[in-house]
This record gives sequence, structure tokens and C-alpha cells, in this order.
Amino acid sequence: MCLLSAHSSDSTLRESGAPAEETAGPRPRIAPRDLPPDFAMGGQAVLEGVMMRGPSAYAIAVRRPQGDIEITSRRFWPVVRRKRWLRFPVIRGAVSLVEMLLLGYRALDYSANVAEQGHREQEEAEKAAKEGTKQTEESDAGEHEGAVSRSDAAASLEGAGPDAHEDASTDGENARERAAAGSGQAAPTAADVEGDRAPASTSSTRRASSSTDRSLGPWTMLGVFLLSMALAMFLFVALPNVATHGLGKLFGMASGGASAFTEVDRPIAYNLVAGVVRALVIVAYIWAISFLKDIRRLFQYHGAEHKVVMAFEQDLPLDVEHVRPVTTLHPRCGTTFIAVVILVSIIVFAVLAALIVVVYPGFAKWSVWANKPVIILLHILFMPLVAGVAYEITRRAGKRPDHWLYRMLLTPGYLFQRITTRQPEDSMIEVALAAFNEALEPSRL
Repeated sequence: MCLLSAHSSDSTLRESGAPAEETAGPRPRIAPRDLPPDFAMGGQAVLEGVMMRGPSAYAIAVRRPQGDIEITSRRFWPVVRRKRWLRFPVIRGAVSLVEMLLLGYRALDYSANVAEQGHREQEEAEKAAKEGTKQTEESDAGEHEGAVSRSDAAASLEGAGPDAHEDASTDGENARERAAAGSGQAAPTAADVEGDRAPASTSSTRRASSSTDRSLGPWTMLGVFLLSMALAMFLFVALPNVATHGLGKLFGMASGGASAFTEVDRPIAYNLVAGVVRALVIVAYIWAISFLKDIRRLFQYHGAEHKVVMAFEQDLPLDVEHVRPVTTLHPRCGTTFIAVVILVSIIVFAVLAALIVVVYPGFAKWSVWANKPVIILLHILFMPLVAGVAYEITRRAGKRPDHWLYRMLLTPGYLFQRITTRQPEDSMIEVALAAFNEALEPSRL
């Protein structure tokens, strides 16, 4: 669910400089022609925020529960720039995909830390407000006690001399002082309490604190990456392949004969059906999670990210009014990339099955339970090739989305995006703009 860029990396060098709100004077406007010719802006939706990648920095902006926006940014130097041999077509696509995944994990982790700290600060503010209210009540009780004491003293001393009245007045003053000093500090006013509860202005921004701008450790990152890859390979490779075999066997039994619909015997037809099953599995998964409230908001931020990048590429003014009417669909979206991967996998896996039989004819005589694990393992090993080819297609299609061939290839991706993007709120567009402007800070270009 991210926009693919020509260069992306998780190689952080150092934290960025001054916050955006401290810059003086009008901000220089950067146009698409000002960027390197081989670079395209990209980004990703995170929890209550957006991550944007610029030519030499990435930025993450997150809307805190208090209402303000927290921003962090770091410089990076993509590995494809540091290693010349990784710049070859297809290879650079597979490498960039891994870098984008790692950067996405860090961005999601950062946004979760911001939300956690924001809720903790809210709880502390509410607790302080309750304590302030309690202290105010105790102070009022002390005032009331002092007033009652003065009233009783006045009644008992009625008719007494002026010296007695003076002593009673002094005792009342002392009672008020003891009540006010009982808490050790002045009690907060109602305005103070409401000020702690009120959210900050939606236009205010703050830099990330050390408690939120922390990175996942290398072992944690490796564990998350391996777990996500295992889940992806199961849903994207193993499950569709086994399900297609089951469908072939089921239809064979329904027709009254043994099924001859195997990947070895009919590789093209088999992988066409597997591609359809693969698409259905992905759509069903995305559709199911779209009912979750947090995921719906994530899809709205996804739409905001697309709108801002598209507005920039159309050379529109980058403000809410001009960004709002822009479409949420974008040709370089990661969802479109998945659709292209499905199309490419049909061709690559079909050719692979045919080559296996050519290289080793005896493979066709293996039992299904013997050849199926081998085929699935080979599919997994060839996924970097599939991803690299899909990356090159998506990248070129993003430059010429109106070409009839690219438009045909992008159409399934646009249909996917109608599920993974939603119309954002204006406050979400503000967050996307904050991340975009930070990633394109002129000092980093």
C-alpha cells in the first residue's frame, strides 16, 4: 500500500535538522522537474499518519491523539546508489522492494509509538486534572470551615469588646491560610483543567521525541521480515497452487474421470487458474480487514498520500483546497504493484513448470505429493524475479499511464485501489502534506 519510487532505502544516516515550523520566510516551491530524472516520489500510509520518501530523505508525520502533528525525518542513501551492480533492471526492483518493506516496518513502528505515547500523555493529563479538582474541593471545604468558625465566633462574642472581635478575625485568616497551604501549591483553575484536556490546534507540529523516534532492533526487524515473508509466501504462492490442484481434482471427479489438470501437464491453463485464485485470496483478505475501524482510517490516509503525490506531479499548489479534489488512484501504488505481480507470476510460473519437464522428463511421472513441494519451493525462489519484472513494468507504466498497453496492465491495480484507498478527511490531507514537505525540504535536495 505504498507508492513505488525509483529509489527507496532504509539506510538511515542521521536525524534531520530544524523543524519545519522554524523555517523563516516563504517556502521555495519545488516542482517535479526539480527532482532527479530517475526519481519518483513515493510513500505509505501508517497508523494515523503518512510516510513520504524524497530523493535523499524520508519523513513520517503522525496525528497525535491530542490533535497536533508529530514529524520525524531521516536522510538515507539507497543501496542501489551505493552498489553499481544492483542498478541493473529487475535486480534493482527486487532490492528496492526489500528496502521499501523494511522502511515500511520502521514507519509503522514509529506511528505506533506516537499513538502509545499520546494516549499515555492524555491519561496523565486526565489524572492531573482529577487531582486538581480534588485539591480545589478540599480548598473550598477549608474556606467553608473557616466561614463557619467565624460565624460561631461572632455569635459567641456578640456583645464582647473590640479586642475579642479582632482575635476572631485573625483566627479566620489563619484558617484560610492553612486550607490554601494544605496541598502544597495553588489549586488549578477551571481554565487550567480544560486547557490540559483540549487538543492542540490541527495546524501545529512538533518534532519527534526520543521516546517515539526509536528504531526496531536488527533482530526484531529480521524476525518481523521473516514472519511477514512466510505469511506472504503462504497466501500468495502455496495456498493458490494447492487450491488450484484441489479445484482440478474436484472438477475431474465431477466429470466422471480422473483429473488431468496438473501444472506439469497443462502449465499455462493451470497457472491462469492459480492467478485467479491468487487474486481472489488477496481481495478477500483486503476486503475482510477493511471492516476494521483502524484499517478504514489507514485506507483514508492511503488516499491522502496518493492525492498529495498526484497533486505534486500535476504541478498543483500543495494545500488542502487544491489537493482535496485530486483522485485517490495512482499508477505506482503498491496495490497496483501486487496486481502486476499476479500477471507476471502467471507467465513466469507457467514457463518454469514447462522447463522442469524439459530439463528432467521424469519429473512428470512423480506423484502429486512428491512434485508439489518442489514446484512450490521453486515458485518461492523465483519470486524475486517476478517482483523485479513487476517493478520495472509498474515504474514504466507510472511514466506513461495513458499508453494502451500500460493502461490495460494497470486496470486490475486500479480496481484493487478502490478497496485500499478511501476519501480522506481534510485533517488527513494536512498530515500527508506535512510529511511530503518535510521529505522535500530544500536543504535535503
